[in-house]
Amino acid sequence: MTYGAANLNDDAAGPKSTLASTVYQQLRDDLLGGVLEAESKLRVEWVVSKYGAGASPVREALNRLASEGLLGRHDQRGFFIMPVSASELEELTRTRCWLEERALRESIAHRTAEWEEQLVLALHRLGRASRLSPQALFSLNPDWERLHRIFHRVLISACRSQWLVGFCDQLSDHAYRYRQ
Repeated sequence: MTYGAANLNDDAAGPKSTLASTVYQQLRDDLLGGVLEAESKLRVEWVVSKYGAGASPVREALNRLASEGLLGRHDQRGFFIMPVSASELEELTRTRCWLEERALRESIAHRTAEWEEQLVLALHRLGRASRLSPQALFSLNPDWERLHRIFHRVLISACRSQWLVGFCDQLSDHAYRYRQ
């Protein structure tokens, strides 16, 4: 399941993705979902074998993930999965609150009837979903996660700053990683 902003629409028909984009998305999902252990080294050879791609697309995906702050890199020593900490979570949450508050104020100031309808629909769908997974006790329901993300995105969708919305999406991804 993908959690990035580009995947909020239910329309699956999109442009053909490159091998690098496919590796990027699969690795990103694994990083955000907590599948890969924080602070561990990520060897290109291992990524090549796990995700079935050549070294060039893998390096492109790794560099892209490093630019998003999900991976770190050491010169001449490769990539590593960024650590998690209570202090970083506190800073992430504080920053997310500041930015989403600003984006929400902008959305409310520039609201339309369509925005209000989308908001009511997103809230209705979220309210009907169970937060806990019906299959696994004490596990969050992936459908609830997706609907929760959509609800938050709709809240700020009338904000007229795509930069601000993009930053909010990025912070939301990192917060999801901490929840996992």
